[in-house]
Amino acid sequence: MKFCNMLSFIENEQLIDSAVFSEEVGFDSISVSDHIVLPEVIDSWYPDTPDGKPFFTATTDWTFPEPWVTLAMMAQATSRVQLMQSITSWLPAIRSRSQRRLEPCRCSRAIAWHCVARWAG
Repeated sequence: MKFCNMLSFIENEQLIDSAVFSEEVGFDSISVSDHIVLPEVIDSWYPDTPDGKPFFTATTDWTFPEPWVTLAMMAQATSRVQLMQSITSWLPAIRSRSQRRLEPCRCSRAIAWHCVARWAG
């Protein structure tokens, strides 16, 4: 069994230290998320809260640092843990290009999380 620490919804200043700590305590991988768009209303059940409502809204003052830059910074600070983006909302070609561009940055540990996305149109 492998364990991933999803480093989402933490303070930006804590991301690198959290990646290092995750590796030190034995996590196999770490991930960061990206939310390009946050809808004003979410009617579907949110799985991570007791009442099924997300703890964030479109007006929440929250930042999502660019995930591939963040992963590259984490790669420099760690040596073993695998790195991934946990919410992939980009077109697959863009995601693939971004992953390939991390390789020269000592980031062959980047792994893909293949998500199914529903595209309008």
